[in-house]
Amino acid sequence: MAKIRSIKPETWEDEKFGKLKRDCRLLYIGMWNFCDDQGVIKSNVTYLKSRIFPYDEELRAVDIKSWLDALADARMLIPFSYNNEGYYVIRTFRSHQIIDKRYAKYSVPEKFCNSILSSHNVTTWGTHGEHMVDTSQERRGEEGKGGGEEGIFPAPDFEIELDDMKIGQAVEYLSITKHITATREIVLTLWTVFKTKNFTGAKFYRTRSDIISHFFESLKYAKIEQNGAHKQPTSRSSKSAGADILLNQLKQNLNSG
Repeated sequence: MAKIRSIKPETWEDEKFGKLKRDCRLLYIGMWNFCDDQGVIKSNVTYLKSRIFPYDEELRAVDIKSWLDALADARMLIPFSYNNEGYYVIRTFRSHQIIDKRYAKYSVPEKFCNSILSSHNVTTWGTHGEHMVDTSQERRGEEGKGGGEEGIFPAPDFEIELDDMKIGQAVEYLSITKHITATREIVLTLWTVFKTKNFTGAKFYRTRSDIISHFFESLKYAKIEQNGAHKQPTSRSSKSAGADILLNQLKQNLNSG
């Protein structure tokens, strides 16, 4: 049964995706609508044509097969078989979709799908229950805040940057917690490290503000080489208290925004 799926705007700017033929890209997007809730879909060409290209009578099976091969070569699809039937799993499906746990349906067992993804060096994260959400409750919560976002599993290509105000707050936070005079460059370096570590497609955030809040939390444990940053003489107790106050203020600002 077809389902509504999310396609992120940055998909259209992805260079690997853009190098594929136009109809190949259309096939890939169509497969998102007809796959199950872990990104698995039958590999049968006749089936795919009947679902995604029902009115293209001139379309040949050999064309669809060539597009499927191109998607597999680009590591966007992973082919496998289960009970003597062929399937594909969309490799990054879990990074882009928030699945309502009340209605999730699978074509193959979850553990089997996880083993396929793991064998192709794709991060899996336990059971589906750990990353699924009740989207009706989540949407109500976000709409109440005026946010409108349904949740995020940021992948390495996820686009989010620190604005000047957040950078200034991070500089102030580091000066209190690390006993140094930090710089913009230090903050941006720590931001890059944070994104590399956490934007794996496996971590769930409800909003972009939660990502920024997590970054500030991570600054508590950041190891910073001095490299021109100067220590400031402050007492440990005042440093800890000031850091907690600043962090709480930041969280309140993010939640209210």
